[in-house]
Amino acid sequence: MTASSTFDRSGPRRTVDPIDRHLGLLEKARLVIEVLRTYCHVRWRLHRIELEPLLESLRAARTPADGALIGEAADHVASRLGFVVNRLLTLLPTDRPCLVNSLVLTSLLASRGIPGRLVIGVTVEPFAAHAWVEHQGQPLLPTQAAYRRLVEL
Repeated sequence: MTASSTFDRSGPRRTVDPIDRHLGLLEKARLVIEVLRTYCHVRWRLHRIELEPLLESLRAARTPADGALIGEAADHVASRLGFVVNRLLTLLPTDRPCLVNSLVLTSLLASRGIPGRLVIGVTVEPFAAHAWVEHQGQPLLPTQAAYRRLVEL
């Protein structure tokens, strides 16, 4: 390949799908603020009301502005949000309860019209519990095969 053919712009142009593009600095900052604001809201409310009413209010209070995403677009956005929530909340100098992370992600998904299921699993020996969110049967937050499903909300 010659240098001139590398820069040849006469070929077909590839259009970029909006869900595949990288976020700009301002969009990243808005997303970080949204995740942190949601995190603070969830932490504050989790100690004041029961889990199921909290989950219902997080889903009901967040209606999508542009309509719900569907299909591959929803799958992609759900996966990216799971990555962002996990990555960002891991950096916080606080404890990282999986339930709080799952509730934050559930709220963010609901605000975009994307359905998500909160799953709580347990192990018996030794006893431990873990929470994660799934979209279309795929986990969006880290989970381990050792946990057996106890409940889906």
